Amino acid sequence: MLAFVEQAGVLAELDALRERLARAEASERRRIGRELHDSTSQLLVAAQLSMAAVERRAFLTPEAQAALAEARQSIAGVQAEIRAVSYLLHAPPLPGEGLAQGLRAFCAGFARRTGLAITVKVAGSVPRLSDRLELGLYRIAQEALMNVYRHAHAAKVVVRLRLAQGRVVLDIADDGVGLASPREHVSGVGISGMQGRMIELGGALSLVTGRRGLLVRAEAPIELTLDA
Repeated sequence: MLAFVEQAGVLAELDALRERLARAEASERRRIGRELHDSTSQLLVAAQLSMAAVERRAFLTPEAQAALAEARQSIAGVQAEIRAVSYLLHAPPLPGEGLAQGLRAFCAGFARRTGLAITVKVAGSVPRLSDRLELGLYRIAQEALMNVYRHAHAAKVVVRLRLAQGRVVLDIADDGVGLASPREHVSGVGISGMQGRMIELGGALSLVTGRRGLLVRAEAPIELTLDA
């Protein structure tokens, strides 16, 4: 009996530690998102204004004009990425309605900021899952979509959420370039973090590349909220 009580105490401490770590992670993500939006973005705007002043006040050769045009294009690309990363880091928290509604809201905002056409499909009625499972899958979707935006050269993404044989399955499928080699399955940006999240949830992450695009699949045992 004593051993059981001690084990329960350890599990409670681990749950409390996970919750503190999740709160710290969310706070740090918000801080970095604010810094990108408030500081880095303003510096880029200042650079654009300086370039415009140079164009107005100096005679520029065709080569110099081409160089300035290329620099402006690069700055515009950086600004677009900052908008996407800032939204990712400072995304709205999961709503009270649960994971399905959270995915819909995040994907709508991410699509507006990146130009990706994102469709969210939820199969049937997905019940409220445990907080840690919903948050873990929510983060997986965020990180997978950021990878699509930065690396896949995709135009369309489909996010699917469903239950199957006692497991919850989240698919993120894009129509981009896929993976060039199996090595990218391990070394790709964000992949190791997503794998770590799924291991913590007792699940698994798999990546399947086909003729067109990449499928990221995250699945874990169903873990219902205590309020369900």
